[in-house]
Amino acid sequence: MKKHIQKIKSANAEQILLAIANGYEAIIVSYDYDDSQNTHCFNNIDDLDYVYSVTQDYGWDTFILIDLIKNTETLINIDDLEAA
Repeated sequence: MKKHIQKIKSANAEQILLAIANGYEAIIVSYDYDDSQNTHCFNNIDDLDYVYSVTQDYGWDTFILIDLIKNTETLINIDDLEAA
């Protein structure tokens, strides 16, 4: 799983660097490698409801949330969130 995340991050390195340069707090990337070139940046990482609504608009069940402030990434599965 960690290798897959690193592979997706590498494929999106340019978008991630652009997000950092533009002062965004976070970026999301689809966990599906075929759709991983589709990203979305956020000014406020604290509004997770908005993050989830954006992923729903994209039709992503699983995505990687990259926190550009803390320099961390989290794999999120919407189905797991709904079950909790």
